[in-house]
Amino acid sequence: ALRHSDTKKWFGLMMLHNDRWIVNLKLRPEEVQFYQKIYEGVTEAYHMNKVHWITLYLDSDVPREEIEDLTLQSFELTKRSDKSKTKKRKGAL
Repeated sequence: ALRHSDTKKWFGLMMLHNDRWIVNLKLRPEEVQFYQKIYEGVTEAYHMNKVHWITLYLDSDVPREEIEDLTLQSFELTKRSDKSKTKKRKGAL
């Protein structure tokens, strides 16, 4: 699992599936179908919420730069928001 160091929340999940390496990544819902349409190597998420997550085959037609960009997007979408930091501070008072 690819996790944030502070919250341990997943932003990616790598696994071997049918002898192929895949990674599940979170995207904005409007981007999920877009990437599925332009790359054969992007499919519905394997064992994840299919509205928000994709499965990306690492040995597919998806360029390495795109894989890196999608991984960073997933990282950003799943990181702790400033709102949750504010809630923690208020709870400590």
